[in-house]
Amino acid sequence: MLNIAHQQLGHLVVIVDHNGGATIGHLDKIDGVNDGPRLDSIVDKFKSFGFLAFPTDGHDIKAMWGRFKVWIERKCPQYAAPVALVCDTVKGKGIKSMEDGSFFPTHYRLPMGADLEKALKNLGMDAVEFKTEVGGENVGY
Repeated sequence: MLNIAHQQLGHLVVIVDHNGGATIGHLDKIDGVNDGPRLDSIVDKFKSFGFLAFPTDGHDIKAMWGRFKVWIERKCPQYAAPVALVCDTVKGKGIKSMEDGSFFPTHYRLPMGADLEKALKNLGMDAVEFKTEVGGENVGY
């Protein structure tokens, strides 16, 4: 990251999905032995490396587009600081069992069977319609 800022790669935008989780556990809260390391403010870390860094609601497309517009409309971006959009998100947004973390203790679990049907219901979708749209009888079951 330091070299990117040093080279003034102002045409570069880094987008970070900041949901507090990682393959090793939670990053924002330390609950167990598999959690960590604590990353504190990622925005501040990018700023310390010379980036223009913006926290953004990763579920708000208008807010994200507003941040992109700032980058697009800059004068001479090739000689400016690179940009980091830190998009605060909730893993499994819109599906209760996934948002509260009870379904996704890690990144490696896929919804199948009854879990998939509940998830689709939370999103206002029908399981039969989903199977037809996505590709057949073996999807998620």
